[in-house]
Amino acid sequence: MQKTKLCAVVFTAIICASCTDKPLDRITAEGILADVEILSADDMEGRAAGTPGIARAAAYIADRFEQIGLETFGDSYLLPVELVGMTKNVEKSSVSITGPAGALTLEEGVNFTFWSTAEKAIVDIADAPIVFVGYGVQAPEYDW
Repeated sequence: MQKTKLCAVVFTAIICASCTDKPLDRITAEGILADVEILSADDMEGRAAGTPGIARAAAYIADRFEQIGLETFGDSYLLPVELVGMTKNVEKSSVSITGPAGALTLEEGVNFTFWSTAEKAIVDIADAPIVFVGYGVQAPEYDW
């Protein structure tokens, strides 16, 4: 009698489990393509960290996680992350080249741009003879 009850419970559990909509059944190639198209659309603005585009992308992904039935990690699909940020101070920064003919002051945004991955409050390379910072040029027509 006990074996019969156990078999009935196991059989019922198997039948019930096979009748539920499985989250993986809801993931399709078409759905993935649609998600990629949405996330790569222009209105996501490249999804760079700290931009409105990344916030929209994160909200979209969180919504999709909920739709396919993923469990949250805590009470939300979104987890806060502190980022190191950098801003350039063009008014207090300059680049000039001094040679036999005199000094040439370069204009930021025209002749060069400030950029750094250094996580320091101040980056100072005053009076350096030459600092190579890379080309930043992509010109296949000149084989660069």
